[in-house]
Amino acid sequence: MSGDLSDFGEDLAARWLVTDEAATRPTAWSLALYSTAPTDAGGGTELAGNGYARQAATFSDGGAGFASSTGDLTFTATADWLPIVAAGLFDDGGNLLLWKVISPSVNIIAGQSFIVRAGQLTVKFA
Repeated sequence: MSGDLSDFGEDLAARWLVTDEAATRPTAWSLALYSTAPTDAGGGTELAGNGYARQAATFSDGGAGFASSTGDLTFTATADWLPIVAAGLFDDGGNLLLWKVISPSVNIIAGQSFIVRAGQLTVKFA
């Protein structure tokens, strides 16, 4: 997700990299989809209902400063969803770590799936 680090993600990275303060590393991650994009401070409007649920994500080291997802992430609609305009990566505590606008937006109707294939979800710091 070459998007934006959230304020929480920035704080976590800064504490871990350059201070002696404790910074607890997340142990699980999930991908969320939004109908209104969040900001670095959070917010936005996450999809809800109609079969939507955050999807657990796992990552492997891709080398050269990035990690990529190891499995498919499948979101399946049981009824029409609002257009998907952004995605966010959360830690196991429900904190937004990273987010990215999806352009153009994606429309998913009942019975369709939004699939992020293994390796397509990447985290890279430039």
